[in-house]
Amino acid sequence: MSEWIGADGKELTEEYATAILKDWLTFARHGARSLTHLHAYAGINRDRLAKLSSANRKETPTPDELTSLSAATGYPADDLAVQASKFLHPQIIDGLLSTESPGECKITSRPALKAWLKDARTRGRSGPLTQGQLGARISKSQASVAAWENPDFNRIPRSKEVKSIAAACGVPEPMIAFDTRLFATDNDDRSDFQAASTLDEEILYTGRLLSRCARVSRHVERNAHVFRARYGGRGDDESTLRAIGNAHGVTRERIRQIVDKQLSFLPATTLRTECFDALATACLALESVAVSLAEARLRHLLGGNLSLQGASDYGRDVLGRPLPIQLVHIRNGDTIVIAGDLPLWFQAAITQSKTMIRHCGAAQLNLVWALTMRQHQDWIPPDQFRQVIAHAPGFDWIGDDEAWFWFGPEGSANRLIKRTIEILAFAKRPLDIEIIYGGLTRYSRSRDSDVSEEAGVWPPMGIVHKLLTKSPAVICQQGDDFRLSAEGSEFNAKHGVAESILGELRLRGGLASRSELHQALVVGKGMNPVSFSAALAHSPLLRQVDRSVFAIRGWPISAARLTEAQRRIGSVNGPRINFKEVDVTSNGDVSWVNVLSESSMSNRYAGVPSTALMHLPEGQYVADSTFLTLTEHRMVGLIPLVVANGGGVGTVYRTTVNARMFTAKVEIIGQNDSGDNEPE
Repeated sequence: MSEWIGADGKELTEEYATAILKDWLTFARHGARSLTHLHAYAGINRDRLAKLSSANRKETPTPDELTSLSAATGYPADDLAVQASKFLHPQIIDGLLSTESPGECKITSRPALKAWLKDARTRGRSGPLTQGQLGARISKSQASVAAWENPDFNRIPRSKEVKSIAAACGVPEPMIAFDTRLFATDNDDRSDFQAASTLDEEILYTGRLLSRCARVSRHVERNAHVFRARYGGRGDDESTLRAIGNAHGVTRERIRQIVDKQLSFLPATTLRTECFDALATACLALESVAVSLAEARLRHLLGGNLSLQGASDYGRDVLGRPLPIQLVHIRNGDTIVIAGDLPLWFQAAITQSKTMIRHCGAAQLNLVWALTMRQHQDWIPPDQFRQVIAHAPGFDWIGDDEAWFWFGPEGSANRLIKRTIEILAFAKRPLDIEIIYGGLTRYSRSRDSDVSEEAGVWPPMGIVHKLLTKSPAVICQQGDDFRLSAEGSEFNAKHGVAESILGELRLRGGLASRSELHQALVVGKGMNPVSFSAALAHSPLLRQVDRSVFAIRGWPISAARLTEAQRRIGSVNGPRINFKEVDVTSNGDVSWVNVLSESSMSNRYAGVPSTALMHLPEGQYVADSTFLTLTEHRMVGLIPLVVANGGGVGTVYRTTVNARMFTAKVEIIGQNDSGDNEPE
């Protein structure tokens, strides 16, 4: 037991003295295992002996009990054990009860104060008092008195309460000769903090101080390392409850309890903050840099594996003031550190700005301000918002009026820039801003987001022009024309529905009718008709030059090819052409001729010519023993009726509908010998 006192020169403290007596009693009981009734031989209550022997209880034998146990077990009580017992149980009570002057009795430890309180209550001149009676005399609850006397609790009466207890029990007031503050312990070595040169060490020493307040001496060091790990001392990946629990062999819930217990002592604890203050000062000098670079620069102040996030969490949770920095997460990039005490809504403003930039290339200041307030759920002064948002990484105004902004070409995914690159890549020549803007607005009709649904915002052509001018992917020439830069010319477009349509357009000189494209892709190659229609309607790579005539955006238009494509609207080449000519008679009959195609057989779709729709109201029409329903541009039930009348792929049939009688009939004309499968 020389490790406690003597050989190493350490002063005897409450923690060390308790450990000495617990060790002594363990050896004494081990040597007297043959005594089955040790409590009887020593004259000590069985429950009292169990508490003295338990390593989890703070009760220690008094000098008299130590003598009795030594005699009963035959294990000598050495001087060190006797000194420890006298240190924890000073013989003050008899002298206290017989002395008349206050201050003659000195109490030097918490256990001694608890022992004085119990003896004063039970042996004072006022007669034996219960805990409830003493509490009533000093205006305290019975639970408070019980907690003061309980050796397992840290609570002790304050100086004015000690004075009231002495007066209530009829004994002189003792002199308190130790620090009664809750956080102070007998082994509170403040010299530890003088050696802290980094925040990592300062956090560890704070953990030790808070762990000592819990007065669980066996786990002070372990709990201190748990505290440091929780605040990033072992790296962010090892700061979770589960990771710390696995490292110490306990559950994640136990780790949570340990840290919560440590934090509960903060209100009554004075902490050192020199290292944290030095780090906070250094953070104010940082420019907007990546977290990894900032941590490398500040490693001499952070220490160990401590991260800026862990240091900021420590400041916020323990010291009540986080580091004066903001950690901004950049999509597909490293987290950025921004110095300054920015408001809590700053990250929400970044998020809303990126959402709008992804949708339409740039962010509109007033709209982002409104969306940020909705997410923040509080008022934000507009002038303050304008000033703070300018601290975002890569912030740049688009235009002189400072109404639109972005975070640079690498700050966020930007669909507008990507679509512009695609348009120029397929055009293979410089394009005027009006041609590019037409493709972008065509594309925007198909893109839904929170921004577009709530505000329908889209930047004007002037803003798009300035945005493209700032982008390194394109080069502006002659004021309004744009071409791909050297890097952008290597753009490889993905192969999708729109690209398949472009391939067919190239084969036809860059221009074709819808029916030609439908015949080649939907009928000939099995392309999904819905995807085909959506691409024609929304792809920025295409432009509609006439009714049902499409061209590659940016390609020159041949007059001869345009005339040829216009003649093929709703038809294809061949000796038997389905022109979909519509005949209208005076009695209300409207008729047209169709060819039953493979696609019509598979999807049961029967289109109605636009000219016929001008004379036919929507509704149900009686055809033989069934009904045909005319809705929008199709006749539901027409294909099954043709098949029922003996039609098949290539069958030419006539449909006659009477708008006055709401009747319809189908007439099989013959078979298309050319094998032409004209779409409906």
